[in-house]
Amino acid sequence: MVYSEAMTSTDLPQLDDCLKRWSAEAVREYGARSVYLFGSLIHKGGVQFNESSDIDLVVVMPALEDALARHRWLESFGNHTEELETQLMRILHRSATEPSASIVAVTDAELEFDVHKDGHRQFFIANTFRNLTSGTETTGIPGAGRAATDRFVASSLAFAQKIRNERFAVSANGTPRLTAYEGPD
Repeated sequence: MVYSEAMTSTDLPQLDDCLKRWSAEAVREYGARSVYLFGSLIHKGGVQFNESSDIDLVVVMPALEDALARHRWLESFGNHTEELETQLMRILHRSATEPSASIVAVTDAELEFDVHKDGHRQFFIANTFRNLTSGTETTGIPGAGRAATDRFVASSLAFAQKIRNERFAVSANGTPRLTAYEGPD
């Protein structure tokens, strides 16, 4: 991988190992179907990743029978995301008050309908994603965009996804915070 000068060569193997370990645990211990890396860390070989960039992850949630089961899973998985923040703070030499990762937890339906929390069209089918458990990089997440839905269902799913994203936007010291990205992309 190629990264911007903001990352030192000693940070890279540590960061890669951290993300792979965390993803493997998400699948093994929490039943996540898969974990994908996207955004500035892999876009154009990571040249846009810098000291203020966050690490963008998509976690495909396990198929659960109802909303209560999803809530319980999300609560449990929150502990795992807090562990990641602590590790990233050390590797990236960042403050404990700012989240380093943006985690979008999605359901199978959200992928099938290609529904993104901010309404971006074709988000899950047109972006580059790296499966962190297999290491494969693809345009689009497999299975994304294979079904259509009406705008009411899509907006409801997007709203739920946005709430989950905000839930996981917690820094290493437990400070909740997610700010909108406003730089060049």
